[in-house]
Amino acid sequence: MLLLVFTSCVGTSQNEEVKEDFNKYISAIQDKEYEKALDLTIPSIFHLVSRKQLSQSWRAAVSTPGMDMIIGDVEILAVNELQDVEDTAYKTLEYNQNLKMRFDEKTMNDSGASQDEFLKQTETAIKAQFGEENVSLDPNTMYFTIKSNKKVLAAQPEDAEHWQFMVLEKGNENYIKQLIPETTYNEVYNEK
Repeated sequence: MLLLVFTSCVGTSQNEEVKEDFNKYISAIQDKEYEKALDLTIPSIFHLVSRKQLSQSWRAAVSTPGMDMIIGDVEILAVNELQDVEDTAYKTLEYNQNLKMRFDEKTMNDSGASQDEFLKQTETAIKAQFGEENVSLDPNTMYFTIKSNKKVLAAQPEDAEHWQFMVLEKGNENYIKQLIPETTYNEVYNEK
């Protein structure tokens, strides 16, 4: 009985640690402290993209000319245990995050469409990508709000101080398969 209580406490403590580290990872991206975020990224991703390229892609996403983007806070919905592999603990986190984006008048005017047409075309394109139920437009502020439901893989090698993360974007399964142990991949993509 005592072992069961101890195991439960360790699991809860680990879940709190992974949540705390994930919030640090997201905060670093929100605050444009990309080196901190890179330090909390699962290192195997750098076999496909360099640290510099990943940092540049984050910068580009939030500094597109003519567009204002606000990355919202995350709401962690679940922490799922995975099997440890080769002295590394793995978990997945499921989370929600809202993104807000708005285009400036020059961008809308330069599109060749009227402002209303531009907003309708943009809304249609965003809904096609993220799902109609996940996109709304505030007509007063002209901000699009995108509700994003995502999953992230968390890994902590036995000798590491912090958890490291890799967002599991839909459509990237073939790349992800190259980056993580097969056992972990099978668990992640067979989870319900």
